[in-house]
Amino acid sequence: MNDLKKRARRNTNAYLRIVQKHWRKHGLPSPSQQAEAAAKVDGMIADLRAKAAELPALRAKTERLEDKLNEFIFRVAELAALINPKLFEESPATAVKLAVKRLRDTRRILGEIAQGEKLKEKQAVADAQRADLASVRVEYDEGVRLITGELKNWDRALDKFKRYVAARKLTKGSSVEKVLAHYRKHGFRGSELVNEKKEFMRWWKQERSGQAREAARARKRGKVKRPKSDLRFKENRRHKKGYCRVCGKRVRPRQRVCDDHIKGKPFLVHVGSNDLAKLDDDSSVVARY
Repeated sequence: MNDLKKRARRNTNAYLRIVQKHWRKHGLPSPSQQAEAAAKVDGMIADLRAKAAELPALRAKTERLEDKLNEFIFRVAELAALINPKLFEESPATAVKLAVKRLRDTRRILGEIAQGEKLKEKQAVADAQRADLASVRVEYDEGVRLITGELKNWDRALDKFKRYVAARKLTKGSSVEKVLAHYRKHGFRGSELVNEKKEFMRWWKQERSGQAREAARARKRGKVKRPKSDLRFKENRRHKKGYCRVCGKRVRPRQRVCDDHIKGKPFLVHVGSNDLAKLDDDSSVVARY
């Protein structure tokens, strides 16, 4: 206790020294600052008093939770004793674990039962909707437009529907006209319309991809304007790897052909005084290679 008092006294003295140093540098606080600090301290004291007033309620809540926990422990022990009295006498820990396992199994089974009830309700709603759709009847023209998605262009809708029928609806002995005659006479039921729409969308996706592949195969390449200099051709890119385009010999960097195949490229040859004496008047200093 004495150590705590000494530590508190040291901390207080250190704080006072800091405050005195601040006052010497900046002067004493003004009356308005003092009033603001006093109001701030009063607010802190009020908050502490409010929290202190809540302590009895928190203690009562803690006691209630402890009572519930003790009651749960007692019920688990009672359940363990009822499940296997002999095991509870010989090994209470094993009996309690068995009781907790039974509780978890019971909770899981109840959850599965509730989930099954929810699934039954969903199935009942789906059956009711299916029954409502079965009672709906859509005419041939409107059904074809809805299935194909071509609500404005009847010719395009009919053409797509005929292709769909020829690909997916024909059986042995039937034809496209027979299937269309059946739909003209009976129309589409609501549930049948929904199923046909889904099936048509799957078929149309495959059909469009097949058309795209065929168009890519049939597409021709454009004509090359300069085949001798177009770098898209492999033989025109040999100079980038250091080979002559004509004979394939090694060439200097950034040259397309070797010295033997350069046409009309002049260069000056260094000629000394002895060489000039040997040259005739008709000889030229400029050579070509």
